[in-house]
Order: sequence, then C-alpha cells, then structure tokens
Amino acid sequence: MRDTISWRKELCKKLRKSDELQQHIVSSLVNADTKVQQRELKRLAQLVADVELGLTLLKEVAPEEPATSVEALLKGYRFPVEQLQGDRNWQLIQNARFYLIKRKGRQWLRVLQEYINLPEIIRIYSLEEARNVPQPIPSSTYPTRLEKIYLPTLLKTPQHRQRKVKLADEGRWYAKISQKGNSPVEVPIDIPKEVANIAPSSVVTLRRTRTKQNPQCSVTREELPARDLNKT
Repeated sequence: MRDTISWRKELCKKLRKSDELQQHIVSSLVNADTKVQQRELKRLAQLVADVELGLTLLKEVAPEEPATSVEALLKGYRFPVEQLQGDRNWQLIQNARFYLIKRKGRQWLRVLQEYINLPEIIRIYSLEEARNVPQPIPSSTYPTRLEKIYLPTLLKTPQHRQRKVKLADEGRWYAKISQKGNSPVEVPIDIPKEVANIAPSSVVTLRRTRTKQNPQCSVTREELPARDLNKT
C-alpha cells in the first residue's frame, strides 16, 4: 500500500481550526450535536484538500479546461491530446491518481459540487459552476497551500508504507462478499486449529517487494518469441 493521506494532514488541521469553516459548519448544522459537527468539519477539510489538489493538477496540465475535466484525467487513460504528450504532465497525473483514488469517476463531480457550495473565503479557487474554468484566488487560511502543499505533492509519487495484518485464529469467521454491485452477504468460514497454527505469528507485516527503480522496457515484435506470437 501507499501512503496517500499524510500529504494533507497539516492542511486539514489548519482548515479544521479556521473560523470560516467552523462557522460554515455551525450555520449549516444548527441542530446537530458537537460530535456530528466535528465529523462534518473533518470530512469537509479533507474534501477541500482533495478537490484543490485535483484543480491544481488541472491548472498545471490543462489550465484552459473546465473543472469537470479532472474526472477524465483521473481515469488514467493517456488521451491523444496535446496536454498529455509531455512526460512531466503525464507523471503529475499518475501521481494525482494515487492521492485521489477515492475521488475518481462520479465521486469527483459530487465533491466538486460540494466544494463550489462552500463559502469562497475557505477556498483558493473561484468556481461558480462545475463546467467553468477554476481561477486561483487568495485565501486567509493557509494562503501558501498551493505552493507548499499541492504542487510539491503532485511532483512526487506517494511512498509505500508497511501495514500489519492480524491473521484470523481458530474458529468460525464471516466474510462479506458482494458480486456485481449487489448487497454483500456474509459467508461463514471455519478455520481448524491445524490451519491456524501454520503461521509462525498472528501478525503479518506486509512489506514492499518492488524495487525503487522500475524502468520501462520496450521490445520489438521481432524480439518476441515466435511461440508467444502464435498464441490465441
């Protein structure tokens, strides 16, 4: 797995502490309790960071395109357009796809509209409608976040991170399984003692096995084995 959230932690913290965003939450959730307001404050801070990262990507690779175009950029296809021919732009898009993996597809259009509905004082992009071209504007909350957060983030691929997974022990467990968008169903799985005891430890650390350098490799048709070419 890659670390796709550390880049925004400092920014989200400052957004949550900003008077402007807090006032927006209080006015929009008048009858909600404190816990609900705090959850919404956290969610909107993350939304602002993610949307603005996507809009910064658009500003760098296709500044004349509407904000909705970010949806196409995050799909990962190298469309035959001028903006995607340069290696720098393509690398920025590839990096952004890691950070914004949860904002792909229709999610982008949904969070973009939420961003537009926020008070402009919270944002660094002026945008009245999703089909418009976003324009940078000053902000009193972390005014340098474009240069110090978004641009440096887009220039680097997120690092891999270690993750510890606790293995299931002996007994009956239930796995949630869904197919073709249907509601998930719980399937029972019985793990006998002899299977549970195979693992030397109940906690497994997932480690990165890929090397730091993974250069592209190109081959010609003539270099491919003839037997592979004949496969169907």
